Amino acid sequence: MSRIFYDLMRPETGMNYRWVQPPQIVYLVSTVDQYGNVNVTPISLGTCVSVNSLPDPVESNYFFAFSVGNVDLPNLPARDAYHNLETVPECVISYPSSDFLEKIWVAALPLPKGINEMDVAGFTPLPSRRVHPPGIQECPVNMEAVVKSSYQVGAHFKLYICQVVAVSVNAELVARDETSAEHVGVLSIDPLFEAAIVALEGRAPRLYFGKIDRDKLYPTPDDIGSSRTWIGTFEAWMEDELERGKIGQEQMKEILALNKQWQANLDPKVNKEARLKLTRRLTEIVWNRK
Repeated sequence: MSRIFYDLMRPETGMNYRWVQPPQIVYLVSTVDQYGNVNVTPISLGTCVSVNSLPDPVESNYFFAFSVGNVDLPNLPARDAYHNLETVPECVISYPSSDFLEKIWVAALPLPKGINEMDVAGFTPLPSRRVHPPGIQECPVNMEAVVKSSYQVGAHFKLYICQVVAVSVNAELVARDETSAEHVGVLSIDPLFEAAIVALEGRAPRLYFGKIDRDKLYPTPDDIGSSRTWIGTFEAWMEDELERGKIGQEQMKEILALNKQWQANLDPKVNKEARLKLTRRLTEIVWNRK
């Protein structure tokens, strides 16, 4: 397989940035300035980065991170969302369905600062309970969030890490999700994905959107990995493989002993034999599927 190497520490590599940033689900971020003027900004550089994994969380462990342009560039000024978040560090992150593609187009237009994209696009404000910016009534999912920290990333982006403090979801969708086998959540709203920015046939560059085919979702097979959860611990995984009959008691003891030996010294030069044996045993388990 031949490869093209791009040295990103050199300018003008000619690389399509979509090799780094894959298609991202479309979401809208609502903010307000010091006067209460609302701004709605479509953002694609970011996603949920933390969820509630603790059995009894004291507060929300849901965090969402996104970056916003904060430097004026030719034909691309700093986003109003950046100015607003620096003044009022709160926002509402909304997932629109594909039914509102035209409104999303309008929300992305370079409207004058202080002009509410909701008014121009025809969205309806949804009052928030924990933050000042409103959500969007037409969006099935609205996440109220508070900025916890921010960082300058690169030459012209500001990264915001936000704690999601409340979520509003369309009740009909919740009921449907609770009775479905997949529990795909946001995917059930038929969301859009920002797929590419290209210029075709001599036209100006345009943003292209795409959708996921839900009929082409592939679950991890039942005969591989943990049978109790989607990851689990190494020891629990081995117990599951024992129950499946893919390994016996003596094999499991050997594997656990090899892992203990390997974990005692993770230097692959010093502890090479344990690493090789453990790797070989695990490879046999993974690919010896019935």
